[in-house]
Amino acid sequence: MTLVRASVRHVPTEAERMRNDERGMMNSAFRILRSAFREYWLIDSRPGRRGADTSTGLSASFWVRDAQGRFQAADVDEEGVYRSTVLPGFWLRVDWLWQEELPDPLLTFAEIVGPSRVMEALRELVARGPQTGREA
Repeated sequence: MTLVRASVRHVPTEAERMRNDERGMMNSAFRILRSAFREYWLIDSRPGRRGADTSTGLSASFWVRDAQGRFQAADVDEEGVYRSTVLPGFWLRVDWLWQEELPDPLLTFAEIVGPSRVMEALRELVARGPQTGREA
């Protein structure tokens, strides 16, 4: 009687490859960012990668260092906004990252800081007068 030993090679599925890519990205980021950073963002904008994180449906994650020095996942609120714990007053609407046409940077800035702060900055700029090398 002859025994035949068959070997079946496991071919990773797309989901497994995505998890491995994500895990590798996370491991690299953790090693690099363990130093002095208190907050970091992982944004994966590769085509076809949106929705890789099944818990949120996003391929953007935000991490904040806790009191013990370990990074913990930070939440995006119900409106899809991430509020920085490091930059006071700064927030980001996560959907902006995935728009086909990105929002206007000046209008986005104005939305983040608020109209009164924009007006205050414009008044300061006008009071200083024209600057060399800048548009008037």
